[in-house]
Amino acid sequence: MQSNVDVLIVGAGPTGMTLALELATQGVSFRIINKAAERSPYSRALVVQPRTFELLNRHGASNIEDFVAKGKVAGSATICVSGKKIAKIEGDDAKLSGTKFPYLMTITQYETENWLEKTLAKHGVRVEMGVEAKSIIQDADGVTVTISTKDGGEDEIRVK
Repeated sequence: MQSNVDVLIVGAGPTGMTLALELATQGVSFRIINKAAERSPYSRALVVQPRTFELLNRHGASNIEDFVAKGKVAGSATICVSGKKIAKIEGDDAKLSGTKFPYLMTITQYETENWLEKTLAKHGVRVEMGVEAKSIIQDADGVTVTISTKDGGEDEIRVK
């Protein structure tokens, strides 16, 4: 079976799902797939910046408050290079102003992905977990991607 979309997002981490959220808001056709069958409990992304909150806030103010409530304001950060401490930044030193979110927050990647996935669901978007891009063939008019399906089969996606 072949389906046609404007965009195929391969990878449903925070970056992929944020892109999906922006595309859904703009009415762009897309699919979002992720090779892993389930979310990892481990974090590779722990800090959310004020500008990120501002951008995500466009997708529902009450919704963003639920997300913010999952995190903790970062009091300080230590910067190390080759195991040596080279700087320490206190949270108050940033003096962030002009934003509804004047702080850096630590939030687990799991919580970030969970919030993004719930917000995508409000747009009718479902992340396809356990689906892998097996081959990508580009031509002058777009890209044809063969994906593995959860049931062990394969599908083709045409991206223009």
